[in-house]
Amino acid sequence: MIAYKGGVCLDIATRWNSTYLMLDVAVKFKKAFQRLEDEDPTYIAGLSHDTPSNEDWEKANVFAKFLRKFYEATKKMLRSNYVTSDNYFQETIGIVLFLNDWEKDTNSILNNISKKMKEKFDKYYGSVDRSNMMVLIATVLDPRFKMKYVEWGYKKIYVTGVSCDDIECDPSLDEYEEEMEVEVHDMTKSELEIYLEEKCLPVKSNLNILDWWKVNAATYKVFSYITRDVFPILVSTVASESAFSTSGRVLDHFRSSLSTPIVEALVCAQDWLRYAYTPTTFEDYLMDAESYDSEINAHEASNLEHEA
Repeated sequence: MIAYKGGVCLDIATRWNSTYLMLDVAVKFKKAFQRLEDEDPTYIAGLSHDTPSNEDWEKANVFAKFLRKFYEATKKMLRSNYVTSDNYFQETIGIVLFLNDWEKDTNSILNNISKKMKEKFDKYYGSVDRSNMMVLIATVLDPRFKMKYVEWGYKKIYVTGVSCDDIECDPSLDEYEEEMEVEVHDMTKSELEIYLEEKCLPVKSNLNILDWWKVNAATYKVFSYITRDVFPILVSTVASESAFSTSGRVLDHFRSSLSTPIVEALVCAQDWLRYAYTPTTFEDYLMDAESYDSEINAHEASNLEHEA
């Protein structure tokens, strides 16, 4: 009996996330495919390759498990369902620990893929200097984490190089809570110092961070305004299928068939659509006219002096 009620989907060569969806659904329909092979002779005749063996199904299971982490991460970081940017650093830690773990895998293909992805990750996030500071600021503004979590995360990932085997790949929020140091704050200190030294909330609490800052806006007046600008920031505008891809840009035959004038027209149209119209007042026009008139008069006076 097959409990899954969804439909099958096809792979798209230029989108890795479609490969994950195809494998994930195919594994759920394993029994159906095997039964189809036994009962429908036209099924085998229509294939350009052999039917999947038990080894193939095992590989599909492994690759689906590998891609699932990145698929879930892209859903959280690149979609509008998750609008606060404080989640990004925690997802980043989970991805690095995940790659560290798969680098030790006996499967040579996954081992090599993990190393290549880790190299690409290190290119942009291999040190604090390469990190996006706004991501770290958003984490600090989360009352469950603050600066202590940022320091803890960098120590675990970039200093000791631990993996999911060493700590839970949540990442280990329990271990983080145990290592946290709590200090008594001085009310004469600044808002920033008070916030950072205040005891962090339980990291596994079901916290709505926007509601928390709304309630505590009176306590942290300046910070509450900062959070309005920080939390809505998207971690990336890159398409989800390109976020964790180790290959270059690939154009399918539909995109590559566009002529040069059509591509140029599409680029220009996109710029025009994105242009935000700003109305100009009469005073602005008057100031521009006076400025031009002054420049013309000064130029004519200079010419007269030169002729004299």
